[in-house]
Amino acid sequence: MKQIIIGFILGLFIIPFILRLLGLPSLGDVFHFVLGEPTFAKSVILSVITILLLFLLYKSYKKNKET
Repeated sequence: MKQIIIGFILGLFIIPFILRLLGLPSLGDVFHFVLGEPTFAKSVILSVITILLLFLLYKSYKKNKET
């Protein structure tokens, strides 16, 4: 449980601050650069793609952890 809380704090506060400090774009900035102004359809498509990528990363992490 402690790892989840630490990961949440890192992902929500510390990592975005470091990205801005280094001048690197966040995931939201990249989506805006690539697709332009957000619309409902683009938001749904990006949400599905992001969730799919996160699921695949989690699945591969879990598979590597078991072996």
